[in-house]
Amino acid sequence: MNENKDNRLNSLFNKARTIRPQIKDIEAGFEIRVRNRLIREKALGTSLLFWTWRLVPVLTLLLFILLAVNAVVGPSRSPDLYAFLLNGYEQSQVKQYLTGE
Repeated sequence: MNENKDNRLNSLFNKARTIRPQIKDIEAGFEIRVRNRLIREKALGTSLLFWTWRLVPVLTLLLFILLAVNAVVGPSRSPDLYAFLLNGYEQSQVKQYLTGE
């Protein structure tokens, strides 16, 4: 039974080798289609990725300018990282101590 399947499989492979697919229609105008697609993509404009990379230096410069302005004009901050949390607590404790509440 295996020999029959092998013979049939071999005959199918032989037929497949002798029959060539018709690719003339696919090949016809391939270069023209590729060129037209490239022209169409170019006409749509540049990609978002292109603009992203073009804007990186401008946005970096803007960031550094804003950081410099913030350092010069911004309010002075305590070097303690938890001062913003403890400041309110300390004020309420002083108020309670002074007012007796």
